Amino acid sequence: MTVGELVYKQAIEQGYNPDFLKGLAYNIDNSIETYKKAFETYREPLKRFNSTVDSIRPQLKKNGRNKSIKDSKE
Repeated sequence: MTVGELVYKQAIEQGYNPDFLKGLAYNIDNSIETYKKAFETYREPLKRFNSTVDSIRPQLKKNGRNKSIKDSKE
């Protein structure tokens, strides 16, 4: 018996449940996939929004209304 097998055997005897981690990993994978799909749905609208904000930024600066708008272009 190898050291790894011995450690695994002792862990099982002390109540370790290997299926618990499988279920946890499955749930994490599903959550990541869901977030990826949601992000892809909003990728184009966010690009259009950012483009719109960038296009009106000079007018807002000119009128002195840029206090609440972060100027990341400078």
